[in-house]
Amino acid sequence: RSSRAVNGSLCAVAAATASSSSSSSVAPVARSRTMRLAAVLMAVVAGLAAVTGAAAADPKDCEVCNRILTKVYDDFKLAEKGAKANGDKFNAMDKIESLVEDYCKRATSQTDKKVCYYILPIKRKVSTPMSNHAPPDRVCKKLKKESPELCAVREAVKIEKGKTDYGTLKIRDLKKILADRGVSCSNCLEKAEFVKRCQETEDLERDEL
Repeated sequence: RSSRAVNGSLCAVAAATASSSSSSSVAPVARSRTMRLAAVLMAVVAGLAAVTGAAAADPKDCEVCNRILTKVYDDFKLAEKGAKANGDKFNAMDKIESLVEDYCKRATSQTDKKVCYYILPIKRKVSTPMSNHAPPDRVCKKLKKESPELCAVREAVKIEKGKTDYGTLKIRDLKKILADRGVSCSNCLEKAEFVKRCQETEDLERDEL
């Protein structure tokens, strides 16, 4: 709705500008003022469009990738600091790739394993910017261009057996819960059907260690 309003404002400003420019009865000074006002309005509307786009960004985008690479980056900085203190030779890119591999070998959750599946083949694209201390979230955004599926992986939905109200969750989250449990719901169409299926299979929910 907000994007349509912004687009409508842009069209209105453009129409007003064109009308004032084409009118021969408007004095040069008045026409100049109108053009300046139109330019200011265009700048304001463009700014509103940018804010609207930023607000629409998904806060959970790349969340698992960010978490994993933040851990890798923190370990890398510690290793780099230790190497400098001891005067040891240190290959930043090799160390980062080694840390990625070690993390993925120890991964136990399905979300981590899925992200590792996408990251491992392109780990050089992780180590190159990270060795120059690019922030993990920026690295993930670059990786998204190589593998869009990477940032589609979401954190597991926290479930408390016997306490979780599935009806308050989104269908996307209900589907993820069922997928994590290895349960299908191929004939489910309505939210109530997904909720019922989650309730029926709650005994399959794994307790956190």
